[in-house]
Amino acid sequence: MKNIKSIPSLFCIRAIIFAIFTLFYASSAHCSPLSFTPASGFYSSMVEVKISIKDPQAVIYYSTDGSAPTMSSHIYNGAIQVNSTTVLRAVGFKNDKATSPVNTGTYFIGEKTSLPVVSIGVDPKSMFDPVKGMYMMGPDASKEKPYYGANFWKKMELPINVELFEPGGAAGFTSGAGMKIAGNFSRQFPKKSLSIYFKKKYGTSKLKYPLFPDFPKVTKFKVFILRNNGNNYGRAMMRDGLASSLTKGLEVDYQKFRPCVVFINGKYWGLYNIREKSTARYFKSNYNVKKKNLDLIKKMAIVQAGDAAAYNNLTGYLETNDMRKERHYKHISNMMDIDNFIDYNLLELYIVNTDWPGNNNKRWRERKPGAKWRWFIFDCDAGFEAWQQDLAKDMITFATDPDGPGYPNPPWSTLVLRKLLKNKDFRNRFISRAATHLNTRFSKTGVHKRIDEIAAMIYDEIPRDYDRWNYKDEWEDEVDILKGFASERADYMFLNFARYFKTNGTAKLKIEGTGGRVFIDGLDTGKSRYSGKYFKGTRLTLKAIPYRGKKFLKWSDGIAQAERVIDITGDVGYTPIFQ
Repeated sequence: MKNIKSIPSLFCIRAIIFAIFTLFYASSAHCSPLSFTPASGFYSSMVEVKISIKDPQAVIYYSTDGSAPTMSSHIYNGAIQVNSTTVLRAVGFKNDKATSPVNTGTYFIGEKTSLPVVSIGVDPKSMFDPVKGMYMMGPDASKEKPYYGANFWKKMELPINVELFEPGGAAGFTSGAGMKIAGNFSRQFPKKSLSIYFKKKYGTSKLKYPLFPDFPKVTKFKVFILRNNGNNYGRAMMRDGLASSLTKGLEVDYQKFRPCVVFINGKYWGLYNIREKSTARYFKSNYNVKKKNLDLIKKMAIVQAGDAAAYNNLTGYLETNDMRKERHYKHISNMMDIDNFIDYNLLELYIVNTDWPGNNNKRWRERKPGAKWRWFIFDCDAGFEAWQQDLAKDMITFATDPDGPGYPNPPWSTLVLRKLLKNKDFRNRFISRAATHLNTRFSKTGVHKRIDEIAAMIYDEIPRDYDRWNYKDEWEDEVDILKGFASERADYMFLNFARYFKTNGTAKLKIEGTGGRVFIDGLDTGKSRYSGKYFKGTRLTLKAIPYRGKKFLKWSDGIAQAERVIDITGDVGYTPIFQ
């Protein structure tokens, strides 16, 4: 793992472009009638901060402990010396009334990181008081993990100020917000996940900012999560984000992932991940679908938005009709997004997620005529051998068990997949798309590349985070586990599929061409020259796509149509000809 640090990161160029782009999204809070000079940001040594206010008769009060200043706070009498990382908050009062919003700025002294930084200013008593603090055990905590009854299990929300600084120190946004403890069993850990909510009472009803550089069009958020890596806490620090991001570019929904560093009241809080929240708010941010126009179902029948009537119609139809008959399969195809469902399942099967499908199962549809059900990937912490699962595990049998236990694969959770696999067209597409994924994004090369990208991003931050929270220094060993899994898993999945579907071995498909690339069953191979193995007896749809300025002429065997169907009976090769 010694070469991780030298791995070229795809994010270097993006960071420069993104820093320029984000200037247009700076929060209006910067326009407060009260201002700081110099502006908040990163400084190599002590800085003197001057505070000015438009109303000369107003008295400025300030705090340096994260709390919102009141008339009991420090009175500003001149430049403030900031010698260590500090959250400075100030407000003007006149005739016992505030004349300005609270202005907040974080001054980082001697801090260096290549990651975005999130700074939180919060009343320290409300957060850390041993008896009442939201983050603390409190008097009612159980002595047994996960410490039920502790304050951090209670429904509490604190007003905060949150700032984000892009890599290199460029100001991103600053805003009032509300904060809650997030997560389930990961609340027991000293470093807890945090949900950041935007509401009118805190100053703005939504954050308008591109939190994720790879998705610049997603710019409105009611909430985001600062995730402590969940059950992967103190380990590889990337399992969930790694797993779900392997589906990037497919029509599969997942919580976007961006590593960051968090400070609370000027104190280093460690390595986190900025994530979306997989609630109805996700669909508003990504699809502009309001909660009232959404059906969202979790696990067997937990309705998070809308109702379960349409989904019950789908499962009821599957239970009472023979999917081997084309008319029944066609009807179901009009009710659900088939490719979405296939790719969703293939990701879960590939990572050997045994905390699924009875758990961490979520599906949604827009409430309008013709809308189809789609599946949502979330909480993949159990994948990639996190629970010492056998990387050779036959997950396709596991995910189609008609009589599994209440956890983790009860009959209701395997119903849709096992019923659809009775249909020859679905089965063929499921098997062929699996092969394409295993040859590309789920291949040893594809997954190692993604692991290396994430590892390179967080490499420099790992020692400080491990030291802050007293982890055992096993990060490189954990990354090696991920890479070891990726080195072998695709081969085992080929073997499991061959056994389950009783295929007659595999054959090699070779594509040779220049001037364009080939899609296989709608999946972009990403290359003009491609080689992969496929199960014999399957049928594939090839489509030649010319690069800009080129035209497709024909295939090397004379077929003039850019899209064609082939049967895999043995090794075969095709060349798309472009001019």
